[in-house]
Amino acid sequence: MAVKYKDIKDKLETDPLTPQELEWIQQAEDFIDDEIRSKFGKVYYEVFIDKSIVRFDWSPADKKQIDTMAPRRTVMQKELEKRYSQAGWSLSWGDYDNNYVIFKGKK
Repeated sequence: MAVKYKDIKDKLETDPLTPQELEWIQQAEDFIDDEIRSKFGKVYYEVFIDKSIVRFDWSPADKKQIDTMAPRRTVMQKELEKRYSQAGWSLSWGDYDNNYVIFKGKK
């Protein structure tokens, strides 16, 4: 019997994060935290982060492309956004430049 589209799609979008995915999230979070600490408030009260980091296309720690399926990247991105939202940040996609995500404090 052929695999059902809905079954495979749901599995990719809802399976718990794997240890490797959690590691990629932590690497991205560490990188973003370092950028925020070093750049926040120097000129503006916002920090620009390359979208490839937030969308899990690129690993800043490994300095290479992340090889995983697109639906899993979306799951990781949602987890990263949730962590920063809980920490008081809002993320803005492409307000000034489509290559960056802007991290701003929530008002």
